[in-house]
Amino acid sequence: MDLNRSPYAMASAAAEEIRALNHRTLDDHHAYPYPASINETNSALKTLAQRLPQTIGQLREALDRQAQAGHIRLVVAQGQNAPDIDTRMEAVRNQLFEAEAAALALEKALEEVGNLTCDMGYGGPVDDEDEDGS
Repeated sequence: MDLNRSPYAMASAAAEEIRALNHRTLDDHHAYPYPASINETNSALKTLAQRLPQTIGQLREALDRQAQAGHIRLVVAQGQNAPDIDTRMEAVRNQLFEAEAAALALEKALEEVGNLTCDMGYGGPVDDEDEDGS
């Protein structure tokens, strides 16, 4: 775990890994050769979802700290009135709470998928080749 990267770099790397997973499994019918491989990937995604609420909460806390310190201003075009910062901050907080709830719902749904797939086994053809491929 490299904690010397910025939070943005870490989040971007996580997003890229999900993108790579999407591409790896898009048209490759061998990406998930067995039900267990689907269950394993689901389990890893559930772990990702379990960690998102804390991450989102820490975004909200960081924004609150900056606001309390008076370090946030709204940038507006010349001639336009700036929206009320308190109203904007409340809207951001509400959306972050919504995002946390969505992440919790995602975790719960993925957990249920795991519960439903954990006892699924492979029932397809068995390869008769030796382990060395002969």
